[in-house]
Amino acid sequence: MPSHLTLLLDSSYRDHDLERGIIEEAGGTLVVCQSPVWDEEHVLDQPLLPQAQVILVELAPITARVLNRARSCALVARYGVGVDNVDVGAATSVGIWVANVPSYATDTVADHAILLLLALARELRPFTERIKADGWRTAHDPFMPVALQGRVLGLVGWGNIGKAVGRRAQAMGLQVWARDPYVSSDQMVSAGVVSSELLPLLKRSDFLSLHCPLTTETRHLICKETLDVMQDGVMIINTARGDLIDLVDLTRALDGGRVRGAGLDVFDKEPLPLGHVLRTHSAVIATPHMAYLSDSSVIELRRGVARNAAAVLRGQPPIHPVNAPASPRNGLESP
Repeated sequence: MPSHLTLLLDSSYRDHDLERGIIEEAGGTLVVCQSPVWDEEHVLDQPLLPQAQVILVELAPITARVLNRARSCALVARYGVGVDNVDVGAATSVGIWVANVPSYATDTVADHAILLLLALARELRPFTERIKADGWRTAHDPFMPVALQGRVLGLVGWGNIGKAVGRRAQAMGLQVWARDPYVSSDQMVSAGVVSSELLPLLKRSDFLSLHCPLTTETRHLICKETLDVMQDGVMIINTARGDLIDLVDLTRALDGGRVRGAGLDVFDKEPLPLGHVLRTHSAVIATPHMAYLSDSSVIELRRGVARNAAAVLRGQPPIHPVNAPASPRNGLESP
């Protein structure tokens, strides 16, 4: 068995030399797993799973069954901010740390959210398609760009990314409202942001951008009931988690014209299935879960994941834990 084993289950990167160098410096060995798909059964089938002190994961499900089989594991470190594919409660109960990289790609995701907002407001898609078809605009076009100045951007979630989006929006003349139960209204007011409960924010927003985590309470936060209270012509942006929106309800609202447009980087099923109506919907600008992606953010993410692993391999807590096991396992020793 490799010494102080770190198991990388799934990753979208072509090489892992950066992670390997940091982990080896901490006395560990990185083993990259291979699988055609990553569901629970394929994770459970990994032969080195019971021996791994650290598990690195991007999207594969780390369920209670997986954690029970990973009997030597001291840390699950995720490539990303959210940890909704990890059963954090089950990990905590058996002494396993869960860690993320909370501040990486803040500016990159904020830039992408604003990009989607601007593309919707400026009717970028239909005008670009007209050019590609050798056409031009006409006096009878149904497409009319929307001015930003004085309109309201509602932010659901005012963490690092929400704040960064808000600053950019304010610079463009938008009024910013925000809802976040974990942030005091005083902090929002001092930043020039209107602190609001969810219902009045939904009613008031000309643009709505989602920046909250996926939890039991926020799953399908945007659905028929919440869409019905929004004003006609609202534009919705989601760079957070796909399951925050009921896409069936959103599609109906788009078809009916209640929602003027949607800028979506994340979906409830990824990749978005071929033939899915949102791939070609005239009111949708879709990108393939890449809001986080830039030359610098990828390096920051990979380095952050590896440093979490290295800390635990040295017998220390991870740098960015998301839980607090009462009796954490030691990464240098199998239980």
